[in-house]
Amino acid sequence: MTTIDHISTDSFSLNQSQKNSVFELAGAPNVEASLLLETVFDAACRWVERNYQDPTLDPAQIARNLRCSRATLYRAFQARGLTVSGFIRQVRLEQVCARFSVAAPRVPISSIALECGFECLRHFNRSFKAAFGSTAGQLRTMLFVREAGLSGASFG
Repeated sequence: MTTIDHISTDSFSLNQSQKNSVFELAGAPNVEASLLLETVFDAACRWVERNYQDPTLDPAQIARNLRCSRATLYRAFQARGLTVSGFIRQVRLEQVCARFSVAAPRVPISSIALECGFECLRHFNRSFKAAFGSTAGQLRTMLFVREAGLSGASFG
């Protein structure tokens, strides 16, 4: 007689935690968890887009306002290959660029960066260059030249 002969044919049920463990071990996605993470991700993105100007905006504040744990918030972003802090920085950088086209050329880039939630200009400058491959000043000049229909030689 094999071991299998001794297993009862009675049915049994798993609690939710056990089901989640089985899904994780099998590598199968848990539909409920996936929906939760998708909901958290969408809500977090909307929260950041409404509150990016707050220089104190951080993952803990977002999680508190969404009434979820930081771990859940982190998992929601990790599922998309993103980080929460990286997303906040990306939204802020995009807002800086958007303001370049509406702000007067004499408005200092530092003022725009501060209005968009950057507290440290050194961090802003490094982040901007890493994201766009040029400094904020260079990009702003290129946008001005393109919008004005001027050639680069006009600045010489």
